[in-house]
Amino acid sequence: MGDLTVSTIALPEKRPPGTTGANTEFVANLTSLKLKPNVPFYKYDIRMYIVYKGKDGKEHLKELTKQTKDDFPEQERKTGTVLVYKHLLKSHPNIFPQDGALLYDRAAVLFSAQKQIKLDGDEKVFTLPANLVPSAGEDAVGVRVVVKKVTDGFQVTSNDLQKAVNVRDIEKDKGILEVLSLAMSQKGYMETSQFVTYGSGVHYLFDHRALGFK
Repeated sequence: MGDLTVSTIALPEKRPPGTTGANTEFVANLTSLKLKPNVPFYKYDIRMYIVYKGKDGKEHLKELTKQTKDDFPEQERKTGTVLVYKHLLKSHPNIFPQDGALLYDRAAVLFSAQKQIKLDGDEKVFTLPANLVPSAGEDAVGVRVVVKKVTDGFQVTSNDLQKAVNVRDIEKDKGILEVLSLAMSQKGYMETSQFVTYGSGVHYLFDHRALGFK
């Protein structure tokens, strides 16, 4: 056992492409991304709960940000998280930075670029009106939002892009890829009147002509 060593698996380098095929031109709606250097991204855990009062007088919580067997249908749940999130930012401009980018995945992940969210310590609890979520029902008494720090410092920076590129998948740093994926999906996530989104990034337009597609 003393002679054993642990190391990553060395994969063969990718062979260069061949030159015998015919050149073909394609037209695609791709957009280049340009990152400003030295931009930190701070990661937070965000949870949203519908609060109900039981006949026993105790509170009963139903989570919006996590799928469970007795939860809301997916699209109702995701639409509800967006409504709560937008109200939260509008109601607390002194806590959530207005001049920095906030990236939200409609579930439990929230990133803040450049500036940190001003929490009281490691977490902060917000109480919002129940009518923010139409599917909550008439017996709901409120919405509770809990925002927690994932780490004390920043999670990743825009300088980490090079770390995400590696021929060995196990050695890729996927932190910056998570940020970029969220950034690209924000319009689809937030504009619920224009898009319906399934999973983490499959967006469908309700009316493609509204955005210039034919």
